[in-house]
Amino acid sequence: RIPHVPIRSFARTKDNLLLVGADGAGVFCMDVATGELLNHYMNNGDDDKSLSGNTVSDICVDESGVVWIGTSTNGISYLDPE
Repeated sequence: RIPHVPIRSFARTKDNLLLVGADGAGVFCMDVATGELLNHYMNNGDDDKSLSGNTVSDICVDESGVVWIGTSTNGISYLDPE
């Protein structure tokens, strides 16, 4: 379940997942069919592959399925489904 935080953006993937960008809480990944929370992506200073910031302002899924995540202060991150 997504905690009570302001939601800033969302996008749906080809695999029927819903990505929800939150203010200060990163990105939540949910299965559209079941409503199950599958993953929670956040910034981790010790992990270069984590989100660049936790305040997500925009999410976009491109034609190849790559997820682009815009943060309000720390630039752009991406998630590659491969």
